Amino acid sequence: MNTLTASLQIQSASNLSSHCTDNTQSEVKSTITYTRALILVALSCAILLFRLRYPCLTLFELRKFVKRLDDTVQKCIEEGQRASFKGHVSRLQKRIVVIENEWSSRGIYQWSSVYGYLWALFIAIWNITKCYDQAQVVHLYVLNVIAHKRQLHDGIEYQHLRILGQS
Repeated sequence: MNTLTASLQIQSASNLSSHCTDNTQSEVKSTITYTRALILVALSCAILLFRLRYPCLTLFELRKFVKRLDDTVQKCIEEGQRASFKGHVSRLQKRIVVIENEWSSRGIYQWSSVYGYLWALFIAIWNITKCYDQAQVVHLYVLNVIAHKRQLHDGIEYQHLRILGQS
């Protein structure tokens, strides 16, 4: 009888122990699942915000942006605005060529590891974003000058109409 009671107690302790272990394992699995989901959502939000801040993450997109900026500067020069913008744009274009040469000189076949590739990619994106920031500053400066000229032009027209209305 003692052996039967001892055997039942051991079985019940074993069942209780395995039941606790199963609960603990299931809690750990659910915690890991929630953590992964949270990390994925946070990473997605960070990437989205980064892309909103820097829409030009490739040399192709950066070239297009600087080309549009160059076209705007050419129109400003044709309208008699300052030609100093042209120097800023040409410096940006030279910087794009430098970034492209740095990237192409590293050649993928020369990289000995994925780490080397990812590091070079990080450096390229860093340089592209810095160049984009500089292009944005020039773009805003050009837009401010254009807006100022329009305000002056509108003010002169208003004064002219006001003088004509008084006559």
